[in-house]
Amino acid sequence: MNRSVRFAIAGTAVAACASVGLATPVWAAGSASTSLGARALTEIKANAASAISLRLSALTTAISAVNNNVWLTSSDKSTLLNTLDGDQSNLTALAPKIQADTTIPQARTDAQSIVLTYRVFALAIPQVRLSAATDDIIGGALVRLGDAKNRLSGLLSGVDSSKDTPAVQALMSDLANRIQTVTTATSGLSASILALTPAEYDANYTLLSAPRQTLVTSGYNLGEARNDIETVVGDLK
Repeated sequence: MNRSVRFAIAGTAVAACASVGLATPVWAAGSASTSLGARALTEIKANAASAISLRLSALTTAISAVNNNVWLTSSDKSTLLNTLDGDQSNLTALAPKIQADTTIPQARTDAQSIVLTYRVFALAIPQVRLSAATDDIIGGALVRLGDAKNRLSGLLSGVDSSKDTPAVQALMSDLANRIQTVTTATSGLSASILALTPAEYDANYTLLSAPRQTLVTSGYNLGEARNDIETVVGDLK
């Protein structure tokens, strides 16, 4: 079959398909594109609504936790509530704005801001937990350990002076060192945690690693300090 005949047959086939509606009309292609765009916009809005709802729920829980926390200092509590209340108000206002967006780029940009502008799960909620843990250590654990240390020191220099052995002295020294180590490590820690911003988090996703590790190490030292106290108390019996 020569080339001209093949082209003629192909042209006839295309014409035949078009005559029975198998070829895609120009208007149909435009309609399909419009339909896909509408579905994409609807999906962006639905996902955004779900993301905002999830964060508003988490913020409500966090606000309640902050208000009910007895160890948070008034200053830290005020700072946290300012952040959480602000995020809650702004996200509430953002929800209808996204639903009113008419273009995919506009909706996508607004939807991205749900995460990038507020960092509720990555930063705000962890700030609540880390600062609360810090204040609990400073206002609770360290105070109790310090009181116990002072009582033991009083006993060892008084009625139980005969039991102030080198082993007991070593335990008391370790107790004092661990209390001081934790005191130094947690001093100003809450303030540094609460000063962190979403922009700083975006520039360094690991910026919470250091305060987390500080709290883990402090927890270990507090545990060892308690062991020292229990051992000394046992020796005084």
